[in-house]
Amino acid sequence: MQFNSYSWEDIQRYYRHTYLKFKETGDTLFYIRDVNPHKVTGTDENGTEFALHLNYDDPYEVDYILPNKSYFQYAKRACMLQRIPAKQYRRGICADNVRITGLSKTGGLVAIEVDFEALKAFVSKQAFPSLSTVLLQKQKPLSVALSPRFAFVPVGGFLFCDQTCVAQIDVKRKSLTILHPIFKPEIEKLVEGCKLEEVK
Repeated sequence: MQFNSYSWEDIQRYYRHTYLKFKETGDTLFYIRDVNPHKVTGTDENGTEFALHLNYDDPYEVDYILPNKSYFQYAKRACMLQRIPAKQYRRGICADNVRITGLSKTGGLVAIEVDFEALKAFVSKQAFPSLSTVLLQKQKPLSVALSPRFAFVPVGGFLFCDQTCVAQIDVKRKSLTILHPIFKPEIEKLVEGCKLEEVK
């Protein structure tokens, strides 16, 4: 979309009160607070004010694509960011078109606020730990993101695909119970090196 003085009302409708990235600034997040015929204003993820001046002759091209569904680690929780399909007219990230849900220590779902802190964790390109590494940790988080689609809840040994518990691991017995066989290939790949015996 072209940001110029002609399109300021569209910019306001699509981007006001949303988070986005500009192609020149890499993974830095920006929050658009206000839009008028002359400029777009807001703050970056560090709280620094910015102003993008609009004019008729020199449009600024913004092509921000909403992110795909994925788990990421935020504080002590595995959190999933996913789109809310009914609200696609908003072009930047906001609570209208994106939901962030964290996994609690019991495997319950917790709503996480869509804000700079959570989104910075999402865009930081974290490395996912292996399940065998997580099982050996003494201080375990409430839940752990293992891949874009899978997460683990240490207390109950619950293995989630998206927001469905697909397997359970009993660490003391070194056993694995697969609850949804359709995910067996993915689960077997995740538990490689964990020395778990599958309970039939």
